[in-house]
Amino acid sequence: MCQVVIPSSPVVNPNIVITEQDTAGFAQSLRASRNTGEGWGDLAGNGDLSTGFYGASGGAGAQGNFAQVIPPAETVPEGEGFDAINSVLEQTLSQNWTERGTPGNPNILRCYEVAGENYRGDNTPWCAGYVSYVLSTAGIDCLRTLSSQGYKQYGSEIDWRTFENVRTNDIVILTRNDDARYGHVGFFRGYNPSTKRVQMLGGNQKDTVKLSNFLVRGNRMTLTSIKRNWTVPEKYDFPVIGTDLASGNLDSYASTR
Repeated sequence: MCQVVIPSSPVVNPNIVITEQDTAGFAQSLRASRNTGEGWGDLAGNGDLSTGFYGASGGAGAQGNFAQVIPPAETVPEGEGFDAINSVLEQTLSQNWTERGTPGNPNILRCYEVAGENYRGDNTPWCAGYVSYVLSTAGIDCLRTLSSQGYKQYGSEIDWRTFENVRTNDIVILTRNDDARYGHVGFFRGYNPSTKRVQMLGGNQKDTVKLSNFLVRGNRMTLTSIKRNWTVPEKYDFPVIGTDLASGNLDSYASTR
């Protein structure tokens, strides 16, 4: 794997203000159809990509499911910032996150709770809820939302045109080409310049938490933003780029299913 080390650049947490107007018009959406195939960025064509959405009606109190910053969870794993995120992600990979219907998987239901929802089943898209759950558990400010596109309002934008500035666990946002309200969000784990694919660790990927490959630009889905809201430790401050990454199909990551 080719790695080019560049100096560490801490990212400052901005003051995020998101209003009801920002999410107007998106209050009516339940589960989106599972669009599959290479055109959608799902390289295996097996339903590995579910779309996020601007939340369903309801939510916490009278504010509904708007993208709001919420404080970190009280229980924080060992390490701070990046190390804590990494710890939580690795723990989730060893847990059972498979969707169950109704009643839903308790792990997925906790993601809804972080997003301000109280669903009994787990058939509502939860990729953004998973991101919020990981950040909150790691003790980092997150958004109170089930919207994948809501994370475009989060943290600081990383210049990802060459992927040399992107780091492990940065937040990757994919957007549908035909409807910018919908998409997918997860954590970056590598980029393959030969195949133009990114590897993401995320929730709601084939109905569970796992590693998956996605096209940077597909016929239906395109990578539109990469975010970070923490400082990357020096030992991890290098690009994860190589032709051995995000190669092959999803069968290469059977252990994450």
